[in-house]
Amino acid sequence: MMTQFTDDSDPTALIVISGVLMIVGLFRVFYSIFSSVRYISGQVLKSAESMILDIQAA
Repeated sequence: MMTQFTDDSDPTALIVISGVLMIVGLFRVFYSIFSSVRYISGQVLKSAESMILDIQAA
């Protein structure tokens, strides 16, 4: 038999679950931004290093 949520169900459980989901979602968003910035900065450093090596070779 399945239980259904009614108006007298505990609202604190819903608040806790919502809070946990919001924290997990924010963590995923910030981690993806961090990964993107790290990747882009790595590409910039690679190109800067190749330009420095080209200048030194000339």
